[in-house]
Amino acid sequence: MKKALKYLILPVLMFALLLIPHMQVRAEGTTPITITATTTDSITASWPAEQTAAKYFIGYGTTQDEATTNCAVGKAIEVTTTSYTFTNLKPGNKYFIVLKYAKKDALETLLDDKYKNATAVTIPPTPTNVHSTFWSLGTDKLIIEWDCADKYDRFEVAVKDSEDDGYTKDTTEKKMEFDTEDVSYINVKVRSIVEYDGTKYYSAYSDSYKSFAQPTVKETEDGYAVTIKKKKLIVQWWKEKYANGYEIWVATKKNGKYTKVKTIKNRNTEKATIAKYNKKKFNPKGKYWIAVTAYRDENGKRNRTSASYVIFYDKGETYQTIRKNGTVK
Repeated sequence: MKKALKYLILPVLMFALLLIPHMQVRAEGTTPITITATTTDSITASWPAEQTAAKYFIGYGTTQDEATTNCAVGKAIEVTTTSYTFTNLKPGNKYFIVLKYAKKDALETLLDDKYKNATAVTIPPTPTNVHSTFWSLGTDKLIIEWDCADKYDRFEVAVKDSEDDGYTKDTTEKKMEFDTEDVSYINVKVRSIVEYDGTKYYSAYSDSYKSFAQPTVKETEDGYAVTIKKKKLIVQWWKEKYANGYEIWVATKKNGKYTKVKTIKNRNTEKATIAKYNKKKFNPKGKYWIAVTAYRDENGKRNRTSASYVIFYDKGETYQTIRKNGTVK
């Protein structure tokens, strides 16, 4: 009996399968859409022609569902060409693309049996305004900061220093701290990163920025070499060997706005006399904060040191202090 049941099982199963209604299941098309170009705000896609197609319908979005919904009559982008450039996109975003086609006598019927859905990522924005905000000779610490659009928070920093050491580091802040104990300058460039499905996408690198030490104001027996004589400000500093020249900045508050009052184009100069600040002569009994920065012009761009260290002039007395933010423009 058991043996008979064994041989009956197969015919019964085959009969049961015949009773199940036939289901039409169509897989996504196999013809690929090719991404031929991407920028920070555009994606160009192309595809092989479908010989029976009178028109192509394109839907896109930041999700597959959005792209599919947008690929419908009345919503889709309609073209007769075999390529299209999506514009006004957001940098560093992943976009889904759905492509359908319609035959000449049935433009309301969209067919999706040919083209595979595609994805593409726009290039993230390039960081700008790379600059140093702090270089401490006492603690051997340098801080480099930069700007980046759209609140991006993942970056790769490429570094090369005066000892010819080259390396890259990742950060999730728009700044990075360096140890400057054994180096006299650090060359930095930055690019932003986004990652989708385990693949990293990079922006172009920022302009290269060479950071070197802020010039040190000379010391005297009574403080620092910052004086006001005959209502003129006189400042003396030690020259910086990597500089092309120097700038003198003055403010009436330590962490306030600093105004550039003098530019010195001779890299060997160590002294400046400034006649006026905001169109007024200097008051020997006044209070001023003075910063000396060095600059270096490279590739059409001026890189200047931080202005972390400032000299506080208070009625003839001078003191060195540190600002919260060493950026000056």
